[in-house]
Amino acid sequence: MTKITLAIPEGKEFKKQLEQELALSKNIKDKANRESIKKGLGKILANYSDKKVFLWDGTKLTIYGYYLKEFIYQCGKDFVIPTDNILKNRYLMMTMDANNCSIGMLSGKKLIMLWDKDSFVPRKHDKGGQSQRRFERARQEALKEWMKKVAKKMQNIVYSG
Repeated sequence: MTKITLAIPEGKEFKKQLEQELALSKNIKDKANRESIKKGLGKILANYSDKKVFLWDGTKLTIYGYYLKEFIYQCGKDFVIPTDNILKNRYLMMTMDANNCSIGMLSGKKLIMLWDKDSFVPRKHDKGGQSQRRFERARQEALKEWMKKVAKKMQNIVYSG
């Protein structure tokens, strides 16, 4: 699956070029790559802002703050990592949604996975009836407990060094 890396420094305007890229993506021959790129570029456009790094892995979009001067835009089999200070420093990275959370340490060009768990929060209930509100309350409570668990794990990682 094709990955998209887009790093936008402060003051760089790239939204029109992204719209053009989205229009041109219809010319990609491989259907799976074409659909993945179109979906990724659409999500990036919906969340567009400067001082951000957008990473699309084919299924989900991850967004980070970005304070370097280097502009990067690439579609390919691997992500491109900005090179200014990132080779000297270590960065803690986290992606989270209702289903999963992954926490990793980026050190140089290596990403070390520290924690990766599934939440087991029930999916949204789309059926009607008397039990709908009860199921929704149970889901909200499970989601709240999942977020507390992730926050506690993040605190343990950050404060333990």
